[in-house]
This record gives sequence, structure tokens and C-alpha cells, in this order.
Amino acid sequence: DDRLVEAAMRGMLAALDDHSMYLDRREYEEIRRGAAGHYPGIGIEVVAHDGFIRVQRPLADSPAARAGILAGDLILRINGEPVGANLAAAIEQMRGPAGSLVKLTVRRAVGDELVEVALERARVEVHSVAAAQLDAGYAYLRIAAFSDTTPTDFARAVQDLRAAQPNLRGVVIDLRNNPGGVLDSA
Repeated sequence: DDRLVEAAMRGMLAALDDHSMYLDRREYEEIRRGAAGHYPGIGIEVVAHDGFIRVQRPLADSPAARAGILAGDLILRINGEPVGANLAAAIEQMRGPAGSLVKLTVRRAVGDELVEVALERARVEVHSVAAAQLDAGYAYLRIAAFSDTTPTDFARAVQDLRAAQPNLRGVVIDLRNNPGGVLDSA
């Protein structure tokens, strides 16, 4: 009965629009964990690519960045087990308690070399706002997603831009490919 009711709720909510869905307790916790602005793991953004997991980018000052993981690298094995293209399973395997170890077998994007890396998981801080100066008096601000830390990250970025350019006249705010997130932060 519980599975039938859950399937009915998923179907009804999915039929509303492209942005509505039913989340069970586990799915909700996963979304909240992603919106918190930090998580225990190795600090990389990944995507499924041709049957493997490809690194989009290592996060600054993360265990992955310190170990030399690079954008474009392919993760072939996690703790000796083949990864395949199941992105959710790979992310779950790479996450874990801070201080625990995870071993990755990586094919380098450049040189096609196979590398084995042991990483110690840590609390990874995810900042959703990036900023850069453009021409004199103008700046660029990118919001990748809306997490719990976005308002603080945004205020800090604007403050840094104003300190660097006291006569700041305009800012381009880039929301392209932003998947949304925490409504209060938006």
C-alpha cells in the first residue's frame, strides 16, 4: 500500500509542471545536504560522460584539488570497484565521514595516464558565487546555484568588488544554467 501511495503522489506531482516532484525522506535529506553549502567529501563537481564519471572541476582548497585531480579527468574506479555511468552512486561512494579515506583510479584528461589517488575526506565548503572585474567600473558576478550560503557569498563578493573598484557603476549578474535551490536565498 505504501509503495502504491508513494507512486501515486509522484505521478500527481510530476504532472503539475516540470519543476514539481515528490521527495521521500532520503531524497529530501540529499537535497538539503546539497543546499547547506558544505558537505563531507572530496570536493569535486562531476557529470556522467560516455559510461564514466568525468570531473567538471575540483573545488578550491578541497582534498581533490590538493591531490591534483583536474577538470576533464575520468574516474574509472572508486575503492577498487568499477564506476560506470551511475552518477548518483558514484557521488554517494565519494562522500563519507570527514577523516575517512577513499581511493580513486583516474584516467588523466591530458596524456591518458592512469593514476591511483588516495584522498582523505574533509568538510568541503561550496561557494555558489564567483566574481571578476570587467572593464573599469564594471564587474561580473556568477551565481551557480542558490544554497544556504548564497546571500553571504553574494554580499562578500560585492564588498570585494567595491573595494577593488571604488567607482563601481554596474554588475552583470549571470544566472545561466542555475538549477535553482533554496528559495529564501534566491
